[in-house]
Amino acid sequence: MLKSMTGFGQASVGRGKDKWVVEIRSLNHRFLEYSARLPQVLAPIENDIKNLIQTKVRRGKISLSVSFNGGESVRENLAIDEQKLDFYYRSLRRIAHRLKIDPKLTLHDLVSLPNIFLVEKADFHIAKEWQRLQNVIRVALDRLQKMKFKEGQALKKQFLLRLRLIKGALRRIEKSSQHAVAQYQDRLKTRVSELNKGIELDQEKLAREVAIMAERSDITEEIVRLGNHLQLFRSTLEENGEIGKKLDFITQEMNREANTIASKSPAFQISQDAVNIKSEIEKIREQVQNIE
Repeated sequence: MLKSMTGFGQASVGRGKDKWVVEIRSLNHRFLEYSARLPQVLAPIENDIKNLIQTKVRRGKISLSVSFNGGESVRENLAIDEQKLDFYYRSLRRIAHRLKIDPKLTLHDLVSLPNIFLVEKADFHIAKEWQRLQNVIRVALDRLQKMKFKEGQALKKQFLLRLRLIKGALRRIEKSSQHAVAQYQDRLKTRVSELNKGIELDQEKLAREVAIMAERSDITEEIVRLGNHLQLFRSTLEENGEIGKKLDFITQEMNREANTIASKSPAFQISQDAVNIKSEIEKIREQVQNIE
């Protein structure tokens, strides 16, 4: 099924200060480009997260954002290092006794000493949290995929419309090409007669000129190949997997045949239809860049 590379998926689990929020954005890109904003505590499983993303996404510019507790760090507890405080107190009392001075120590004096307070992180079990988090990532990925499928179906409708327009123009070109040689012969006869009034035309030379023109302007093969490319493009739209690059290649081949038709045929109507075909192919080419 056709998928766009543009999409967004979000999911969350938990509440309050125990809430994970995952957001995944996808934009078009030739290859897979991955970037992530993660809390520091997830550093040990960063590769696991990336691998999980790649099970569902193979192409595009992917931006992952994971936040915990509204973007705050893992909860921290503040505590006093009582052993160090006891050490400072005993040391100061001992020094004061040896120097025979009154220490006059207060609690303010003690807590002003360096490294008295400890910052303790609340219990964070990475294995347990990973079980919760990967489920949320999967939900966000599923929502991303749904949006990409929806965008892909909208693009598919546009492709089918433009393919019909191209096919209609190609039919007109095929019909016009059947009479192009005869029309060229008539124009040539008229032009030569005007330039050589009273002089009999050399029918053999005229026939050779018409034959050369017919050979140079024959677009039968190009019409057939372009028609085949249209069928291949249409059938590829029904394939699964990553078809963006294949569609891009087919589009290039379609454009090649359209250019050849426009350059080989001297007929105005054929040239006009060829220009219209090239215009539609260019619109397809722009949209193909967004297909995964």
